[in-house]
Amino acid sequence: MNRLTVMIFIMAFTTVTGAIVIALLTMNMSEPVHFFAAVGGGAIIAAIASVIISKQISA
Repeated sequence: MNRLTVMIFIMAFTTVTGAIVIALLTMNMSEPVHFFAAVGGGAIIAAIASVIISKQISA
């Protein structure tokens, strides 16, 4: 992983996880297990997106 991928991951992770947490709070799902799932889901989505985006930029 290069630095570009890491920087994209950091931005995407905070954005995606924040959106998921806001959606959970809107649906009145405020148990800790929901937040842990949001963090896990946000990390997976951001990792996939950062790799794809960095490959597109460097190509």
